[in-house]
Amino acid sequence: MPMEMLVSVAVHGFLLAGILLLGYVFYTGKAGFLPSGIRWKESQVDAKKLMRFTGKIMFCLAFCVGLMMISDLTEIEVLYTIAMILGAIVIVVFLIYGNGTHFLQ
Repeated sequence: MPMEMLVSVAVHGFLLAGILLLGYVFYTGKAGFLPSGIRWKESQVDAKKLMRFTGKIMFCLAFCVGLMMISDLTEIEVLYTIAMILGAIVIVVFLIYGNGTHFLQ
């Protein structure tokens, strides 16, 4: 295995682990101040729904990073391109629906 491939797989592996950990933290409702930057008691946003949505988005991004890692291991460049496009779609979905306006009580 070439050295560049090992480094790329290692970087994607650490990124995958970090995103999965952060997704779990968000999905369980902890660290709510991170994705929103708002004060929960003063807002009209349903914090639990927003945190679960953010956790699901993080799991989707972890899937995309996993595809990138598989692409590095198998050297199939199409998987990397698909992962980048899916990641962009996930980010756009979060920007549209994750701002809290759809979670009003």
